[in-house]
Amino acid sequence: MQARLAREEQLRRMVETNTQARHRHKRLTFFWARTGLLLSFLLLWELLSGRVIDSFFISSPLKIGASFEELFQGGKVFLHFATTLNEVLLGFTAGVLGALIGAVLVIIFRDAYDVVEPFFIALYGIPRIALAPLLIMWLGLGIKSKIFLSGLLVFFVVFMTVVAGIRMVDEGVINSARLMGGSRSQIIRTVILPASYPYFVAGLRMGVPMAIIGAIVGEFISANRGIGFLIQWASSAFNTSLAFAAIFLLLILVVGLNFAVNKADAHLLKWRPKNSEERITTTM
Repeated sequence: MQARLAREEQLRRMVETNTQARHRHKRLTFFWARTGLLLSFLLLWELLSGRVIDSFFISSPLKIGASFEELFQGGKVFLHFATTLNEVLLGFTAGVLGALIGAVLVIIFRDAYDVVEPFFIALYGIPRIALAPLLIMWLGLGIKSKIFLSGLLVFFVVFMTVVAGIRMVDEGVINSARLMGGSRSQIIRTVILPASYPYFVAGLRMGVPMAIIGAIVGEFISANRGIGFLIQWASSAFNTSLAFAAIFLLLILVVGLNFAVNKADAHLLKWRPKNSEERITTTM
């Protein structure tokens, strides 16, 4: 009996080792494929610039790199980056918290939400960017208007996504929890919210670019610092290289925040397989 258990344990470890090796190989393959694709794109861009397409409109990777270096040498890039990052983080946090509170209220007052849902859908359909001038007029030219616009974009994306996840929860599971004596708060905490968690994470991932869009649009309209201001100023000065450098700085912010969301998701649910493919491979 002990020999059989030892054999099964050995086989299980072999399967886990092989699975981890496949995942490492797959990640490494994807890394080099993405790196090759990026380098090929930059090389093609450099070759076309000034030869096939006017470099005034698209600049070139080498010129953009030089502008990037000038930004860092002057030290102003840190001020612009920190300003936009602050607006994005505060807006993102406010929008997510508001969406979670709204989702809990939807669970508690579901019939009331069914009454007001058409109004929410109508508000959701309005381009929030169109509200930016009004928000700046109401809240002023400072950081408040940017944070509010950023949070508003995040709120609607996360809220509507989480509500969709709540409605996907099996009513039979909820009824079974009630029959087992679960209170409303227990059902919300242990059944509904965990079941809608994947939708919440999807909302967070969609909310990251929304938060950045809100902050950048607010800076486009009225600001004296921030990445959006830097892009606007470079464009008005016809400095294409600096504008592209600021856009790449914005890409760094997007990638960094998405990486943080993915890490937080992996930390909160370490027990969950990353995807269905991983679940399949662990059984092979």
